[in-house]
Amino acid sequence: MGFQRPSVIDANRLGLTGAPKDPKAVLAVVGWRGPVDRTIVAGKSVMKNGHLLGIDEERVAAEANACWRRFVEKNA
Repeated sequence: MGFQRPSVIDANRLGLTGAPKDPKAVLAVVGWRGPVDRTIVAGKSVMKNGHLLGIDEERVAAEANACWRRFVEKNA
């Protein structure tokens, strides 16, 4: 068994066909612009399975949507 790097992007997605054969070419050839499944900052996982760790995503989304609505109403 060799060293296996943790996966940041799920290479089994349809849009990444061929990526498991050459993972280094994913960004250059395929050009991934979507959300990632996992993010590690300074050795600490901050996103897992596509969800931010340590925050209430539903609450933050609700607050952001309320802010957007106020902006649109003010500037309509």
